[in-house]
Amino acid sequence: MATEEKEKKLFLGKFELTQKQRSWIYTGMFITAALIFFIVNNTNGEEGEGPYPPDYNPSYAKGNFSAPDFTLSTVDGEKISLSDYRGKVVILNFFATWSKESQRGIPELISMQYDYSDKDIAVIGMSLDALNDQEGAEEKLKNYKVQMGINYPLVLANSDMIHKYGDLKQLPVYFIIDTQGNIRKKYTMPVPRSYYKAHIENLLNE
Repeated sequence: MATEEKEKKLFLGKFELTQKQRSWIYTGMFITAALIFFIVNNTNGEEGEGPYPPDYNPSYAKGNFSAPDFTLSTVDGEKISLSDYRGKVVILNFFATWSKESQRGIPELISMQYDYSDKDIAVIGMSLDALNDQEGAEEKLKNYKVQMGINYPLVLANSDMIHKYGDLKQLPVYFIIDTQGNIRKKYTMPVPRSYYKAHIENLLNE
């Protein structure tokens, strides 16, 4: 009997954890719990909550960030202001003609403008070309509009616009603005047409 008890203690001793091993296990349990909390928090929230695209600001989803107004001339010689579009949902796209990623997202914007031309939807392209080439930017943008078959207004952004709309470190950047002039979504990469369609229809039905 004593021999059996001794063998049992010897067997259990082989599986006894050191302080360091226990510390690793507790750390792992804490990280796992934190991940579960994050996933639940970002999948069971209100509409418009995470998981979020890169550089998405969840405060926009609450409609409490007013889009800065502007008055600028399009490459077609027409002056437009963002306030002119009050009552419409606006997709405001900051881009540059030299940005390959910007170019990749333009067909979706053309499609949205074409399909929703009879509804309260508007797309505005805000080119940053003039920041690098003030003199040749307008002509370059005119040619770009023809080349790409763009069917929505294009304007040249100035440094004031960059300041108003925040840090635009990478292009393209897309803002979806509701009928009251509030920014509701922000993307820093081209997104599928289905994304625009879902966001816009939700905003029009509010």
